Amino acid sequence: MKKRNIKDEHDKGYKDILTQKKNFVQLLKSFVKEAWVNEIDESSLTLVNKSFIFKGYEKKEADIVYKMSIKGEYIIFYCLLELQSTVDFQMPIRLFYYMAGIWQDILKNTKPEEASKKGFKLPAILPMVLYNGEANWTVVRNFREILQGYKMFGNHVLDFNYILFNVDGYSEKELLDVCNMISSVFLLDKRFKDPQMLVDRMHKVLSSLSKMNEVELKLFLNWVKNIIKPRLPEELQHDFERIIDDADNVEVENMVSNLGLAVKDWQDKARWEGKLEGKLEGKLEGKLEGKLEGKLEGKLEGKLEGKLEGKLEGKLEGKLEGKLEGKQEVAKNALLCGADVEFVAKITGLAIEQVMSLKNDIN
Repeated sequence: MKKRNIKDEHDKGYKDILTQKKNFVQLLKSFVKEAWVNEIDESSLTLVNKSFIFKGYEKKEADIVYKMSIKGEYIIFYCLLELQSTVDFQMPIRLFYYMAGIWQDILKNTKPEEASKKGFKLPAILPMVLYNGEANWTVVRNFREILQGYKMFGNHVLDFNYILFNVDGYSEKELLDVCNMISSVFLLDKRFKDPQMLVDRMHKVLSSLSKMNEVELKLFLNWVKNIIKPRLPEELQHDFERIIDDADNVEVENMVSNLGLAVKDWQDKARWEGKLEGKLEGKLEGKLEGKLEGKLEGKLEGKLEGKLEGKLEGKLEGKLEGKLEGKQEVAKNALLCGADVEFVAKITGLAIEQVMSLKNDIN
């Protein structure tokens, strides 16, 4: 069985949502603060079913291309989905390649006599990046900033500025104030530390969910199931999917409440298992510590006893040897003064044989 690629699922999830024209217009009007956004007409927007992927990026890129006319001006929206955890500092270069590829494709499909006319113009391309990584997006926004000497040559070098949608960069308040499909997706896509935080966010986007029609809600819930579910603890994923699948038959508010109950049950079970594990670990640790302490104490007592016995024996032997040497010294002095062997044995307590040995040594 082929292993599912989480990034591919994420790319597909966002593509499914943003290839709906209404949602793409929501994205622009909610998060692009430019006057021309107000001129966008959803009915004149056309999805270009073509991907401008270059060699080397085939397994990396996910892009969405729309074309439309604003006040008679033909423009192209090129949105690159950068759905990964790392920041790519080659982003301006990649965008340049894709923009050039789009223009090249247009020229290739334009009659030479038309392209050579004085009034012929290529469509403006508005490059965009949707990023949902955890790291701060620190890539330069102006293309010319990656060129050496750009400050020296000013406007004589190529330049463009891409639009950035940084999912994790929007505050919760900003997203709740927008209150639509895209802002709800962004809020749920932001990192959460535990399942309860996800449920709390689901409660907060209820007003947005209640505005969705059946098709929109199904699209949104499918995104939640494919993108958010894998981030949950494995024990909770089955209940989460079941509740999402049953959402067609219940109101959205009931669905979110059921998700909350499932999370609570999981938390209670986890706490109970945690306490049980703690008790078992405590008992095992107690037994193990007792055995170890017993062994250590036994070894320690043995060592201490051995040391004490050695010291006592040493002291006694030392004292005895000292006394014997003292008696022998007295005996030697007495013999040198002419005392007989029996007298010396009597006053020192030494055996006659010992005194005789000492006399022989003196002689």
